[in-house]
Parts: sequence; C-alpha cells; structure tokens
Amino acid sequence: MPSYILGGEYFDYFQLEDSRLGIAIGDVSGKGVGAAIYMTLTKSYMVTQAAHTADPARVLSRVNDHLRRNLARGNFVTMAYAIVDVAERRIDYARAGHNPPLLIRADGDGDFLNAPGVTLGAVASSTLDTIMRVETVETRIGDLLLLYTDGVTEAMNVRGDEYGDDRLIALARAMARTPATARDVVDALLKDVRSFAGRAQQHDDITVVAVRFL
Repeated sequence: MPSYILGGEYFDYFQLEDSRLGIAIGDVSGKGVGAAIYMTLTKSYMVTQAAHTADPARVLSRVNDHLRRNLARGNFVTMAYAIVDVAERRIDYARAGHNPPLLIRADGDGDFLNAPGVTLGAVASSTLDTIMRVETVETRIGDLLLLYTDGVTEAMNVRGDEYGDDRLIALARAMARTPATARDVVDALLKDVRSFAGRAQQHDDITVVAVRFL
C-alpha cells in the first residue's frame, strides 16, 4: 500500500532447491521516483543472489556490494531475508536494519526475531559481515511468521499516536490462535491499521508478508 503513486518498498519470494523458500522484504530510503528506481535495482540484485547462495547473510552482503556502487550518497535499504525450509520446519534469517520479523506460535506465545545487522548501502560489506549473523528458529504447525515495514508500526491516527509494536503483537497473537490463513492475517492487519489511523493521512508505504505453517 504505497503512500505515494510510486513506492520504495519491496517484497519477493524465491523458490529454492528442495523444500526451501526464500522470502525478502525491504524498504528504500526516500519516496517517489528515486526510491522506486532503487527498489527495482534491489529486486534485481536479490533475484540473482538468492538463486546462487543458501546463506541469508551472504545474500544480503552481496546485495550490499552492488548497492554501495549504485546508491547515491546518503541513501540506504533496510531488508530482512528468511529462508523457510518447509520439510525441516526451520527458518534461517538475517536482518539488515529492517523491522524484526514476528514469529507467533499457535498458542499465542512468541516474539520478534532480532538478529543483528545494519542497513544495506551504509557500510562496506567487510564491516557488514562482522555485525550481521544468521539466526535459526524451529517452527511448529500453526505458527505465524509476519514480515512488515515500518509503515505498519509507525502509522498514526489524528492525535499523532503510533500503531506501535504492542498493537501489532496483540493482533498477531489473536490471529495465531485461530485457523486464519496467511491471506486472512494480512487482510486483518491492514484493516486494523486503517481503523486505527482513521481520517489521518497515510504518511508511509505499508507492506506486509505473512506465512502460516500447516
């Protein structure tokens, strides 16, 4: 849901070998045409690197190499990239300054996935590699994985209050306790954000990706 005609947010899926699926979500600094162009570049880099590298942190490091050569000074990209192994029920993920993914169990327990990392394009990959690391999380039937951009948690109402992490967690926990599909979760979250914002103007793009483990 772009706040301008052209948005700078990005998500993608990559069918990998065996039973693995790559899921990426990102946010380019700025808005409008410039952000959309950088988003397109980021997408092309991710497509190439995800096809050849099974390590999420290595994928982001190589994308960082490309962005360092092509982003204008002061621009950057935040991103989270997860590889979901359906057969092994495992998530391997890395995070480059992006909002932490949210993993909620079917019983409502769970929390944010806070692997360390810095934004892409901001530092050399040699520095990035010393900070970023891959974390692994085991999943169970009924678990809910939610990836989103800051347009969700920073959405404001007419009083200037933000939607915030607590409200996001509360909604995710409520949905995880039901048989809701990933599509149901996305629809419910977007509806809740709109309801919270009311008549306030949307000031940032909103992107949401949900995964329900069956």
